[in-house]
Amino acid sequence: MVNRSERDVLVALLQDRPGGATWRALTDEVAECGSAVKVYEHRVAADLFGGDDEHAKRFEQAADLIDQWEADGIGVHTLFDDTFPVQLRDVLHMPPLVFTRGTVEPDTRAVAIVGSRKATTEGLHNAARLATGLAEHGFTIVSGGAAGIDSAAHEAALAAGVRTGSRRGVRCGRGGAGTH
Repeated sequence: MVNRSERDVLVALLQDRPGGATWRALTDEVAECGSAVKVYEHRVAADLFGGDDEHAKRFEQAADLIDQWEADGIGVHTLFDDTFPVQLRDVLHMPPLVFTRGTVEPDTRAVAIVGSRKATTEGLHNAARLATGLAEHGFTIVSGGAAGIDSAAHEAALAAGVRTGSRRGVRCGRGGAGTH
């Protein structure tokens, strides 16, 4: 397990987005320098009037949020953790955090099936058929979890009895667009 403060500071950075920085920019910067603490120190100027106390309080709030997620049964995996999915480290703009439920196991035979939320009947049928066919050949089916193509693929994978994964884009501490 990585130093807890790196995880806390990463969550604080992503929530606060100092200077209006995007998650992508912050993640790239943290990955390049290897430390959320250093990025925070660089991006958030020290306040001469007690800023350190405010920063410590902010990091405590982020730590409390991580503790709350974990108490709710949500696995929290940051780019600093050994449990962060290996395949995501090679993505051009990797996510800084991955939230999980259930058992996380390495899987090199996984396929994402995603598409329109307002899919046609034919599109829904094709997504389900594709997911079923891939499932029958031992693939894990990953979907975005939103209505439409994503849901059709996820539901077909569940019906086929294979492992599934649902990826949801969310902001720290807030819900996302997914429905499954």
